[in-house]
Amino acid sequence: MTAAWVACECDATPCICYIPPPQIGPADRAEAERLRDEMAASGSDARAWFANFIDENSDELAEALSRPVEDLIAEALAAREGS
Repeated sequence: MTAAWVACECDATPCICYIPPPQIGPADRAEAERLRDEMAASGSDARAWFANFIDENSDELAEALSRPVEDLIAEALAAREGS
């Protein structure tokens, strides 16, 4: 199994969350494939999309990067599960 970046919600705001290999299920894989296909259909380059995402969210990303990755993953999974 591989890891995936999938769409999820963080505090009711759409965002991209990293899901480590053991937690990937068919719905996650389908969502990752849907996002890939959506970017391809719109002519979006994934690198450009992520560069734009990083540029638009630099403050939040800087704060997130200052925290332990385990905490970020736990929060993403909790938000995804609606906890």
